[in-house]
Amino acid sequence: RTEKVIGMEDKHAKEIKLYGAARCHKTRYYQGLLREKGLNFVFLDVEENEAAADEHRALYTTGRLNFPTLLIDGKKLRNPRLLDLENWLSKKGYTPS
Repeated sequence: RTEKVIGMEDKHAKEIKLYGAARCHKTRYYQGLLREKGLNFVFLDVEENEAAADEHRALYTTGRLNFPTLLIDGKKLRNPRLLDLENWLSKKGYTPS
Protein backbone atom coordinates (compact mmCIF):
# COMPACT_ATOMS: atom_id res chain seq x y z
CA ARG A 1 0.00 0.00 0.00
CA THR A 2 1.64 3.23 -1.09
CA GLU A 3 -0.99 5.89 -0.63
CA LYS A 4 -3.46 6.16 2.19
CA VAL A 5 -5.75 8.72 3.72
CA ILE A 6 -5.28 8.97 7.46
CA GLY A 7 -7.37 10.80 10.01
CA MET A 8 -10.95 11.80 10.59
CA GLU A 9 -13.18 13.00 7.76
CA ASP A 10 -13.29 16.75 7.35
CA LYS A 11 -13.38 19.36 4.60
CA HIS A 12 -9.57 19.38 4.33
CA ALA A 13 -9.24 15.71 3.37
CA LYS A 14 -7.42 16.28 0.09
CA GLU A 15 -5.68 19.56 0.84
CA ILE A 16 -2.76 18.19 2.87
CA LYS A 17 -0.25 15.86 1.27
CA LEU A 18 2.77 14.41 3.02
CA TYR A 19 5.52 13.15 0.73
CA GLY A 20 8.00 10.94 2.50
CA ALA A 21 9.12 7.42 3.21
CA ALA A 22 7.76 4.97 5.74
CA ARG A 23 11.30 4.31 7.02
CA CYS A 24 12.01 8.03 7.63
CA HIS A 25 11.72 9.15 11.27
CA LYS A 26 10.91 12.73 10.22
CA THR A 27 8.08 11.52 7.98
CA ARG A 28 6.70 9.52 10.91
CA TYR A 29 6.97 12.63 13.11
CA TYR A 30 4.76 14.65 10.74
CA GLN A 31 2.30 11.77 10.41
CA GLY A 32 1.92 11.70 14.19
CA LEU A 33 1.63 15.46 14.42
CA LEU A 34 -1.14 15.64 11.80
CA ARG A 35 -2.98 12.77 13.48
CA GLU A 36 -2.70 14.51 16.87
CA LYS A 37 -4.31 17.59 15.36
CA GLY A 38 -7.12 15.43 13.92
CA LEU A 39 -6.34 16.54 10.35
CA ASN A 40 -6.84 14.39 7.29
CA PHE A 41 -3.89 14.03 5.01
CA VAL A 42 -2.69 11.88 2.17
CA PHE A 43 0.62 10.12 2.76
CA LEU A 44 2.58 9.43 -0.40
CA ASP A 45 5.50 7.06 0.05
CA VAL A 46 7.98 8.20 -2.58
CA GLU A 47 10.09 5.09 -2.20
CA GLU A 48 7.20 2.70 -2.83
CA ASN A 49 5.13 4.62 -5.39
CA GLU A 50 6.86 5.83 -8.55
CA ALA A 51 3.93 8.09 -9.51
CA ALA A 52 4.13 9.76 -6.09
CA ALA A 53 7.90 10.11 -6.51
CA ASP A 54 7.42 11.77 -9.91
CA GLU A 55 4.79 14.13 -8.47
CA HIS A 56 7.14 14.97 -5.63
CA ARG A 57 10.14 15.56 -7.92
CA ALA A 58 8.03 18.01 -9.94
CA LEU A 59 7.75 20.24 -6.87
CA TYR A 60 11.49 20.98 -6.97
CA THR A 61 13.63 22.42 -9.75
CA THR A 62 16.37 19.91 -8.91
CA GLY A 63 14.05 16.94 -9.45
CA ARG A 64 15.37 15.40 -6.25
CA LEU A 65 13.34 13.60 -3.61
CA ASN A 66 13.51 16.11 -0.76
CA PHE A 67 11.45 14.56 1.98
CA PRO A 68 9.58 14.95 4.10
CA THR A 69 7.65 17.58 2.20
CA LEU A 70 4.18 18.79 3.13
CA LEU A 71 1.95 20.33 0.49
CA ILE A 72 -0.81 22.34 2.17
CA ASP A 73 -3.24 24.18 -0.07
CA GLY A 74 -0.52 24.48 -2.71
CA LYS A 75 2.18 25.70 -0.28
CA LYS A 76 5.29 23.51 -0.21
CA LEU A 77 6.94 23.05 3.20
CA ARG A 78 10.10 20.95 3.29
CA ASN A 79 10.84 19.58 6.73
CA PRO A 80 9.30 22.64 8.43
CA ARG A 81 9.91 23.67 12.01
CA LEU A 82 6.91 22.98 14.24
CA LEU A 83 6.18 26.70 14.69
CA ASP A 84 6.26 27.33 10.93
CA LEU A 85 3.93 24.41 10.27
CA GLU A 86 1.50 25.47 13.00
CA ASN A 87 1.52 29.07 11.72
CA TRP A 88 0.74 27.94 8.18
CA LEU A 89 -2.02 25.59 9.34
CA SER A 90 -3.55 28.41 11.40
CA LYS A 91 -3.27 30.89 8.51
CA LYS A 92 -5.10 28.48 6.23
CA GLY A 93 -7.86 27.84 8.79
CA TYR A 94 -6.78 24.42 10.03
CA THR A 95 -7.56 24.60 13.71
CA PRO A 96 -5.08 22.82 15.98
CA SER A 97 -6.78 20.62 18.55
